[in-house]
Amino acid sequence: MMKLIISDISRKLRSALHKLQFNAYKLQNGRHERFEVCKQSSHPANRRWFGKSAMHLSYLLPLLLLGGLIYSCSSGETMTRRLFMQSRRVHLSLPAELTDSSGRAIVRESVTYQHADNRSQVLFRKDSTRKAKTSLSEVQNLDEVVVVARVKQKFAPERDGKIAVDFQIRVPKELLSADWRMRLAPEILHNDSIVPLEGLSLQGENFRAKQLADYQAFANYEESIIPESAYDSLFLNLKGIRKDMRRRQLYYWDLYNREFKRVNRYLTWKERMEERFGHFNQQKDGYRLNLYHSYMRRKNDASIRLLTVGVDTTGIGHKYENKFRKRSGFWPQYHLHRELTEKNVPAKYKYFFRNEPNLENLTNYTTTEKDSIAIARHRYFFEEIAGNESREKQRDAMEKKLIPFPFESGLRLDSLVDGGSDFVYHYHQTYPVTPGLDRIGVTLGGKVSATDRSVYTLAASDTLYYLISSLVQLADTSLIVRGTKLYRNMYDRMTIYPQFEADKSRFSIGYKDNRYQIDTLMNRFRSLKAGMDLQMDSLEIRSWASLDGSYDSNHELSRERAEALGGYLHATYPADMASCVVRSIPRGEDWQGLADRIGKRQDLANRDSILAMISRTVFPDQTEQDIRTQYRKDYRIIRDSIYPELRRMDIVFHLSRPGMNAVDSMQYVVKDGYEEGLRLLMKREYLEAFRVLSDYPDYNTALCLACMGYNGRAYDLLLKLPRTGDSEYLLAILCHRLERNEEAIEHLLESVRLDPDKAFRVHMDTEVLELVTRYNLSSRIEQIVAGVATDLSSSSSVSATDGLSAD
Repeated sequence: MMKLIISDISRKLRSALHKLQFNAYKLQNGRHERFEVCKQSSHPANRRWFGKSAMHLSYLLPLLLLGGLIYSCSSGETMTRRLFMQSRRVHLSLPAELTDSSGRAIVRESVTYQHADNRSQVLFRKDSTRKAKTSLSEVQNLDEVVVVARVKQKFAPERDGKIAVDFQIRVPKELLSADWRMRLAPEILHNDSIVPLEGLSLQGENFRAKQLADYQAFANYEESIIPESAYDSLFLNLKGIRKDMRRRQLYYWDLYNREFKRVNRYLTWKERMEERFGHFNQQKDGYRLNLYHSYMRRKNDASIRLLTVGVDTTGIGHKYENKFRKRSGFWPQYHLHRELTEKNVPAKYKYFFRNEPNLENLTNYTTTEKDSIAIARHRYFFEEIAGNESREKQRDAMEKKLIPFPFESGLRLDSLVDGGSDFVYHYHQTYPVTPGLDRIGVTLGGKVSATDRSVYTLAASDTLYYLISSLVQLADTSLIVRGTKLYRNMYDRMTIYPQFEADKSRFSIGYKDNRYQIDTLMNRFRSLKAGMDLQMDSLEIRSWASLDGSYDSNHELSRERAEALGGYLHATYPADMASCVVRSIPRGEDWQGLADRIGKRQDLANRDSILAMISRTVFPDQTEQDIRTQYRKDYRIIRDSIYPELRRMDIVFHLSRPGMNAVDSMQYVVKDGYEEGLRLLMKREYLEAFRVLSDYPDYNTALCLACMGYNGRAYDLLLKLPRTGDSEYLLAILCHRLERNEEAIEHLLESVRLDPDKAFRVHMDTEVLELVTRYNLSSRIEQIVAGVATDLSSSSSVSATDGLSAD
């Protein structure tokens, strides 16, 4: 109890720690203002204190748990000690209704049932050559069955027989406690193999409480693990990111500002220099113009003076212009022009002078989302992340540590027990009957696990043995010999596929595989005559055609092709056909064959719709046209793969047995392979036995079907057979399975009348025993047995008296 108190305190401390560290994550979007303030807004020293405190507490919890464990161990003995100090053990026993007078258990081979689909409704299909032909694929395609013992429901068959194993498990109350769990493991002894069954788990209240508390502790631990998707909301250092972003923004600004100032200084200097040079050049132009116009005035004055005295003035303008050029070219103030060139630009401005910068065209760097992502990648609280990832890595180890007693799966029973009384459980198990299995054993082991981790292994129980009773014991070995009725007149049938050119009726032996088809026909023809010593009376050629073309033309084409084949046989094999009449029977288009083949195809997307159209056919040509236009893709498949199979000829041989006067007679022979089929049936290899016995649909075949669970088919077959004690007894079982109890009673009583030994079989078959018990038939069966014995005694007395008189 002290350990539970300490464990409870430890769990509460651990839960409080997880809530303190990660309560932000439990709220919507993983956010919490106080957590963010503690993580981001406070001083880094506070964050370090928070992380270290959590780390110290996480170190302290294991110490508290270890101390509690040491204290609990040192304060008392292990919880399972009292199990070592007593001799009681788990008891395994048989239910009273399963034991016979000798105390042995008899388990009955039984089958259970569920609805089957329509695929399994036909087991025997009538044919002209055999009265019963087995469709083995239909048997093998039946669905598997979920076994539910003795539950009344509608019947449909399963494949394999099973037995019902019932036993009782009794656990004394001295072996039960609130502080531990008892795990019971029953096992079936199958020959030399051990087959484990579903176990039972019996738990005390304290043990279950500890399990729940351990799972809650681990759930709290899991809640403390933050998923990586929440790192951005919980572990991102926003203050550091803002600081780094500010630093980068200032750097970008400083780069721009320095460049801006340099360009601005250059532009200011250039403007000043251009203004200075412009003023100088303006003065130079003014001095030059004044000088020029001064000489021009002098020229005008000189021209006037000369004109007034009658002197020629030619060349006077050229004279003064020469004077102007000489003076303006000599004195620099009249011709010197100043401008900015690379030579008179200071070295610090030469780069700008060459590239002519503009303040509006200056480039600058800006902070983008990419910059913030790159900065944020390295601005997390990596200590907290490391701690969280460490918890994630230790998840499995902590699960084993915090949950020492996990919940179990695959159990038959998982229950709480109070320990105030013995625990009793009736265990029911169905088990498949394998070939050659005549008995099985059941044993029980177990283990006790206490909350203090102590373990106690229970002593193995006694072994229960079950003798298996099976319907195969009703097999009739006398049916190995078959009585065959010999008929004077017989017939046989085969199908060939001769090939003709499209819309042609001329038969050519060299066309495609026609030679193979004719050889197959003649080999069968000769084997029937020679191998069975029969006489061939006539041969019918029933010719079929596919659907391409009109209905009437196809019927005529089938007649012409049959006649062509018959003519070829007479012309090519005159000796064989000398005494044989060949008749041609045209059949036209084979719509039934088309429907049968379409029904078996899985590659037709509109199979059901096409079959519905065929079933409603009134005008065949129109139906074929509708299929071609509405289902083009399916029609191509039908035309290419099914139509060739419809162009066939059924050959019917009519034979007679020469020299036989009577219509029929009996011939007794041993059935080929029948003995092997019975051997497989007795070994319960039902499917293999059925493959052999299906060739001889008799009582043993019905018995095999009943063992496989095909009750309706077995019932139908038995009704066609002579009534015997075995057949009536088997019919009683089948009627009970088919919920025809009144009919089952009649068959059971009739079986006892025909075979009184069947009265001693009653207790070995589940269905019959239920009939006898439910309808109180024991007294009626005893009366029938007594009446049969009296009749036998009377008939013996009469026979003896008659014998004495004759003497």
